[in-house]
Amino acid sequence: MGKRGVLLDLDRPDGRARLERLLDEADCLVENLPVERLERLRLTPEETQRRWPRLVHVSITAFGRRGPYARLRGHALQASAAGAASITIGEPDRAPLPLPVSQPDYQGGVNGAIGALLACFARELTGRGQHVDIATADVVAFSGGITSTMYTAQGLPWGREGHRAPRSGGYYPYTILPCKDGFLCMITRSGHPWKKFVEAMGSPAWTRQARYQDRALMGREYPDEVDALLAAWLEQRTRQELLALFRERGIPFSVVRDAGDVATCPQLGARDFFVEVDHPAAGALRYPGAPWKLSRTPWRVDRPAPLLGEHSPQFEPRGVGEAVASPPRGEARQFEPRGVGEAVASPPRGEARLKGTLRPLEGIRVVDFGWVAVGPVLASVLADFGAEVIKVESSRRLDYCRLIPRPVLEGERQDRAYASRAEEIDTVPMFHNYNRGKLGVTVNLRHPGAGTLLKRLVATADVVVENFSPRVLREMGLDYDALVAVRPDLVMISCSAAGQDGPWNDLKTFAPALSSLAGLEVLIGYAGERVLGELAFGYADPSNAHHGCLAVLAALWHRRRTGQGQYIDMSQLEATVGLAVEPLMDWFMNGRASGPQGAAHRSMAPHGNYPCRGADQWVSIAVEDDAAWSRLADTLGDPGLREEPRFAPLAGRLAHASELDARLAEWTRRRTPWEATEALQRAGVAAFPVYGLAEQAEDPHFRARGLIATPKHPRLGTVPVFAHPIKLSDTPGEVRTPAPMLGEHNARVFQELLGLAPAEIERLAAAGVIA
Repeated sequence: MGKRGVLLDLDRPDGRARLERLLDEADCLVENLPVERLERLRLTPEETQRRWPRLVHVSITAFGRRGPYARLRGHALQASAAGAASITIGEPDRAPLPLPVSQPDYQGGVNGAIGALLACFARELTGRGQHVDIATADVVAFSGGITSTMYTAQGLPWGREGHRAPRSGGYYPYTILPCKDGFLCMITRSGHPWKKFVEAMGSPAWTRQARYQDRALMGREYPDEVDALLAAWLEQRTRQELLALFRERGIPFSVVRDAGDVATCPQLGARDFFVEVDHPAAGALRYPGAPWKLSRTPWRVDRPAPLLGEHSPQFEPRGVGEAVASPPRGEARQFEPRGVGEAVASPPRGEARLKGTLRPLEGIRVVDFGWVAVGPVLASVLADFGAEVIKVESSRRLDYCRLIPRPVLEGERQDRAYASRAEEIDTVPMFHNYNRGKLGVTVNLRHPGAGTLLKRLVATADVVVENFSPRVLREMGLDYDALVAVRPDLVMISCSAAGQDGPWNDLKTFAPALSSLAGLEVLIGYAGERVLGELAFGYADPSNAHHGCLAVLAALWHRRRTGQGQYIDMSQLEATVGLAVEPLMDWFMNGRASGPQGAAHRSMAPHGNYPCRGADQWVSIAVEDDAAWSRLADTLGDPGLREEPRFAPLAGRLAHASELDARLAEWTRRRTPWEATEALQRAGVAAFPVYGLAEQAEDPHFRARGLIATPKHPRLGTVPVFAHPIKLSDTPGEVRTPAPMLGEHNARVFQELLGLAPAEIERLAAAGVIA
């Protein structure tokens, strides 16, 4: 939607010439072509930077433009395999499953948009464009990697566990179980939600037995037993009854919904999430909308997706040497930067701009109220690209990520958790992945005096990030209306579970529960079988963080042009629903609600993960067209396979996918994953091993692309963290520091930045404000 479409034959000189005239006027080029094609067209990043110095060139490919695998063929299936997502999805003794409906491609698009905006910010400072290199395998590796340390740090496996992940995720329940009319997703990160659920069941006698008091043991040693104990109660209740119960009691469990359920969701309806667009060929179509409500620059749909070549006449050349007429670009062009390197209405930031490598967000200050994952990861990306991020937390209510592997238990008070874990909370690898590169201060948000102190901090900031429930900051007097009074051009984003308004605005979820509600988990499982989901991967959290980052950058770009800040109401539910657009469109257009998909693809066959020689060794193979099918058949050395007419067209291969998978598996079982990959890649067939974390960490391509950063921690020494997947050629980001120790920068922020006297800081600490 929203695009114009032109038809160019790039194999003809006149087609290439017309494209070049378009690039003369363009701000950005976005492409995902094979590198050989770019070379033939003279459109490699090196060439575009030479010919169009101000152009931002964005490449989105499976393995990226740089590194040993830059010329390998790959699709979303290979990105899921290389990124160590597939190894976690499915049942232990069966084939791994990929992330559903080409999710790596969607994430590549979001990260590409972030990279394009960052490059535009850098161009304001340097006058030059640059190359943005997005590898979807990097994006998947980052998304899983920042979560994987929750398991690997405890010596637990990063692998497949069917419909649950307790041995990876820790405490029972961490599972998807059947109910009367479907499935529900049950996850707890502390003891309190489990206690509420037990009470909702009427506290059955078995829950009071000693055997069922240690939820870590329950999850790792006998989860089938506890599943069976829950089954009788769950099978008597519908999803609707359970969802109402969870919301009433504030339990972060969720039901698993399909596209039909999502289409009639009362929360999405109340927020007018879906949009209707009249298409000239398909008629009225209903689409997922945007997950953000920006107060000054609201998202809108200008036009439906273009017909083939629909707008070619608008871009006809006007004559030799004459630039192609561009359509109006709105009023943004009338606003010019206030000064090279100067953000509109931003206070001075000292000498940061003059020292070290230029980074796109140098001079931007962010106050991060983020909790657990989405807000913190969003802010960490901003930090990686130069923003000064100040994380606000409290020893009275520790961020959950500081409590792994020892979460708050049923009978334990949150405000006493710090005393029993003081030696551990600064050392948790997951916290470092989510919060690297930040300064850290401690303020007790619930203290009556906290508001005054935090408003002084926000008055110096450009951006505020938070992902609490909607009422939290409002009750503390720290909502947008209060903060914009002290900083009129503030950009503030609230990334709540379901948005700031609507009947579900108090929704509580964890990542897999959210993607269950959004219609993604229902697609994950072996075709025709029960829902399994991808509980270990926690896919929705990093996805929502990047969606939020994109909105913040868009708002900052608007502020740079106009001097106006704004408020961003982001719904994590809506952002995740937007990733399930294919099954939703199938529902809207055909009335079909999809269930588990296995590894099937609607336009590729064969398409899946196939067994190789060795224990739990697999190779991902995707055949995108008839030519690739012929090359695959030749590689297998089976002349009859290529000649069979039923396999020649895609429709035939899809209809006989099971037979093809079996014949292909006979070939792959005799080879290691890399032997199969090398043979198929030589033939021009997309293939790659299904990696675990160890293979990924040792891989020369991921090393060359800087998968792991190693900042130094004052207590731990070198701390490995997963680096961001957005690679800018001229102004790259970097992980400068690990996550802050609790309250590490109190003196620096309160005394040096805010100018508080030491005696005042001591008074605030004694009163429990700084705590």
